Amino acid sequence: MINSLLSNDKQSLYELCSSGQSGSLFYYTKDRRYMMKTIPKREFDKFREVLQAYWEHMKNNKDSLVSRFYGLHEVIWTDHEGTKNTRYLVIMNNVFKDF
Repeated sequence: MINSLLSNDKQSLYELCSSGQSGSLFYYTKDRRYMMKTIPKREFDKFREVLQAYWEHMKNNKDSLVSRFYGLHEVIWTDHEGTKNTRYLVIMNNVFKDF
C-alpha cells in the first residue's frame, strides 16, 4: 500500500476524503480488504504507546473483534523546494469491506 502511494500507482489504491473534523485521507486497496489512513502525530504517538499491549492482546486472543492493525508508519520526504514534509499512516483491515 505504501509503495503504491509513494510511487503514485493509482491502479492499486483509491482515495476517499474524510468528512469529519480530522481531515484524514483514507486509501483502500481495490478489493477493499485493507485501508490506509492518515493520522495526526498525537494519534501516531498514542498508537506507539499501546502497540506492545495491542500485540499481546491480539496474540492471546486470536478471535478478537478488535480491528487488525498491520502497520504504523512515519513517512518523511523533502519536496522540490527543500521543505521537509511528514505524514503519519496506519494500515488496517477494512471492517466495512462488504458494505
